[in-house]
Amino acid sequence: MKKIYLILSLAMATLFVACKDESYEQPNTFSDVGFYTGGARQNVLRSTVGNYMSFMDLSQGTVDHTWTIQEGNFFLEGPIERRDTVFEQFIINRGDTVSKEDVVHVLFSNGGFNEVTLHNTFHDSVAFRGNNGVEDYILPSVKVGDLWVIDTTFVVDVYEDIVPEIEIRQDGALVSHESPSDVITVEVGGTLEFTDLTTIGRPTSRVWTVAGEQSSEQVFETVFKKLGVQNAQINLTRSGEFIPGGSARYVVPATINVVPSSKPFQLTGTIAEQEDESIHIPFNGEFAAFSGKEAFFQAKVNGDDFVVESVVINPDDATELILKLVEPIYSTDAILVSLLDGSGITSTDTRVPVSFTEEPVTMFERNLITENRNSFEEAGAKWPLFTAAWAASFGGNHVGGTADFTTDMATDGIYSMKLSMVAGQRCAVRSDFETPVEPEAGKTYVFSYDVYIESSNVAPLDVSMWFLAEWKEFAIGIDVTDPANQGKWITRSFEATGAEIGIISAMYFRIRSVNPDPSNAATGTSDFSGYFDNFRLIEKEERP
Repeated sequence: MKKIYLILSLAMATLFVACKDESYEQPNTFSDVGFYTGGARQNVLRSTVGNYMSFMDLSQGTVDHTWTIQEGNFFLEGPIERRDTVFEQFIINRGDTVSKEDVVHVLFSNGGFNEVTLHNTFHDSVAFRGNNGVEDYILPSVKVGDLWVIDTTFVVDVYEDIVPEIEIRQDGALVSHESPSDVITVEVGGTLEFTDLTTIGRPTSRVWTVAGEQSSEQVFETVFKKLGVQNAQINLTRSGEFIPGGSARYVVPATINVVPSSKPFQLTGTIAEQEDESIHIPFNGEFAAFSGKEAFFQAKVNGDDFVVESVVINPDDATELILKLVEPIYSTDAILVSLLDGSGITSTDTRVPVSFTEEPVTMFERNLITENRNSFEEAGAKWPLFTAAWAASFGGNHVGGTADFTTDMATDGIYSMKLSMVAGQRCAVRSDFETPVEPEAGKTYVFSYDVYIESSNVAPLDVSMWFLAEWKEFAIGIDVTDPANQGKWITRSFEATGAEIGIISAMYFRIRSVNPDPSNAATGTSDFSGYFDNFRLIEKEERP
């Protein structure tokens, strides 16, 4: 007959952790069907390799009754105590897959989905009424010859022990790491890429620890900055509601030997001012300790020589130097930094830094527009489409445009906001601040954003940002139909005082069609498609 498969827990009275009394008395001769499992009220029964689960048939008036398990799994016989963790000694009738016991304890040795089937026959028609954790259901018997039959197959998802599997690549090529005799040689400043390929045991999270750096990413590329032998390992964990817990650690057996670099010890990345007015200078290796080298560094501020107060190694990152000037600096300053020859400074692997002349410094700017509102990370979660105002202003027949948050292109982070509309549409998004921003009344601020105009046939009535609740407007201010302004990122900026801006509790960004007849939205003439990114509101610091 056709089996009825239930990939869920049909009922539970108790979790069977002891098996001293495995019989019960049937109180009378009427026919009824019922069963318990040791799987709790889970939507899916779950266990782990090497563990067991208990099943009890409480049916009454059966003519015949059997439990059937898959080959590779085993029936157990108690007593099994709570403190027991290894169950091999409780196996009975090894190799048997059928039992007529009322209560069976099944030891799972097969990973994946395993079936435990209960076959009952009755003289009378019976039905099981249960709940699968979502809804009630009825499981009826089926008449076969002179008997009524219920075949119930429990499916148990059995998790295997976690078996770590990784690969390591250097310059794109796989390197051997499985043996203690393997040696991976990396130059200072070089990288290795570690990839977690683990599937056995189905871990839910990982933590790489490589040369003192940590990451939870599946693919982790790390830079080696210190000479000598470095270690690498991965810790894998399986956790979650109703998921059997598990963990495993893999320490890379190979020796990772970091040797002096053959590359020049030189400036890498951007020299940048920090909020405390210090200037961080990044190199492609770690510096050996030094002191008193200020005379070998020069700084020009707006064309004038400024005195260098100190130069030290960044205590949090020995690949960076921290330079400070005697006089204060401002975000509007243009600063150039030079390193002269002959300083005697070296890297930890004895390389001499390459001198440089008048490298520009990127000045620190504190953006009052908070993260994920300024660059649309988290897929624009803080920028919902706003449509409520359009129906009233267009006689109730306005159809809105679309707002998408895409990784197609961006100028900050990986996301940008794409706004699109066709003639007769409008489009707007709004972001409400949890904590209002309060520009200072006596200061000047620069608002700016980046725009990439994909296409526009007729200039919209406006493309603008509004600061609420003061309704301060910043319009895009360029001809969006001019081919010279299309197909590239353009930065727009505007100045306003804190008093003009007011307290910002929300930002509202919109595009409106040209609409000769306000009573009929269908008369709009503007098509528009464009990307927006990197909204900034920066205090304009002026040197006294």
